Parts: sequence; C-alpha cells; structure tokens
Amino acid sequence: MTASVSRAATVAGVQPAFDVVNAKLRSALRDGHESAPTRVAHLGALITWAEVDHRSPAVTSIRLPDNPTAAWLVAGINDDAITQERRDRRVVIIENPLRALRHISDGAGEWVTREVSSAIAGTCRGAIHAAGNLEEAGLYVRCPSRRSAHKLAAAIGRLAGVAPDIGPRAIRIKSGDIPKVLAHIGIPDDVIAYLHAMHRAAKDEDRTNSKELDMIEREHRTQMVAR
Repeated sequence: MTASVSRAATVAGVQPAFDVVNAKLRSALRDGHESAPTRVAHLGALITWAEVDHRSPAVTSIRLPDNPTAAWLVAGINDDAITQERRDRRVVIIENPLRALRHISDGAGEWVTREVSSAIAGTCRGAIHAAGNLEEAGLYVRCPSRRSAHKLAAAIGRLAGVAPDIGPRAIRIKSGDIPKVLAHIGIPDDVIAYLHAMHRAAKDEDRTNSKELDMIEREHRTQMVAR
C-alpha cells in the first residue's frame, strides 16, 4: 500500500478530465468562507506543502499548482515582500520570509498549527490546496517529508475520523472517504456533490468521452445562477 501511494503521488500530471476536477476543488478551497484561525492555518500549510524552487534566509520561492492559487496566496498575506514571478505566475517569491510571514509563523520558521478544530481544518485545506490531486483511486496529497505525511494523516483522522494511506512522502484519501473529508474541512454540501459527480465522471472518461463532465458543468452553472 505504501508503495502505491508513493508511486501515484509522484506521477507527473493527471489525466485531462481530472485536471478539470482538481481545478474545481482548488477553486472551492479559495472561494469558501473561513474563520480567522482557519485562514491563518490554510495560508501556512499552503506555503509548507507547496513545491520549493529556492529557499534561503533572504528569499524563498515556491511553486503553486495554478496562477489563481498563487494570486490568492499573495492577496492573503498582503505584504509588499510577497509577489508573483512575472515569467511564471504560479511562482511566488517571498523576500525575508521570517518577517513577511510573521503573522502565520511562530518566529522560528514553524507554521501555526494550533490544536483546535478550526486550525486543523485550515492545515488540511492548505495541504490539499497546494499538493492535492484527485485521481482514480482517491485524493493524493504530496508531502514535503515523511513527518509531514504522518502529521497530515493524523490531522485528517482527528478531524474526519478516516484513516488515509501513508507513503514516504504522500498520503491517499480513499475515494469513499473523500466526501466526508471535504465536509469536515468546510466544503459546502452542494459543491461536494458536484465534485463527487465530476470525479466519478472523470474515472469513466474513456466511456463517456467527457460528455458527462460537460453536462455536470452546465447543471452546476445553472444552479449557481439560480441562487
């Protein structure tokens, strides 16, 4: 089980249909309402779980999964020292990171992860936001270390009462547990149902030729307009 988690999490990219589903998941994580403790933990985990391009006391640069997520992070920190790289808008440059990130750090480079449910939810949201990929066998989250993989699995277990599979540098939330985990990190029920339907359709992409994905997308847009 560990080997399969590790192998799947290191595959470069996912199928096109899953790209659509993952973009919707990241959008839900950006757009949802968060309490202050949840937002702080979300931002901290987003930085921690992001791919690191360069790290030093003077400047750190990280790579986010897409441009909107990078822009959301820059707006959330709201400091002149944090900017998006001009050539690759997914890359966020943080000058003097200990100062720029002082509001979400304890001063020693450790991100705030208070043992309260709102902060735990924020940590899970940020990790999934930065490094999560919905794939056929579940939701994989690449982790920066073995320790962080165990920490994230424990947080998800405490919050949602499920047991993710743990690999050396990744975890997997089984397909059947995904709706429960998303509910406990604050994703609305209608969005969970929409993501679940899209995930199911993406797994059947070869048989549906993406027609079901298009239909689900149109229905969701109609519901949002009707609100």
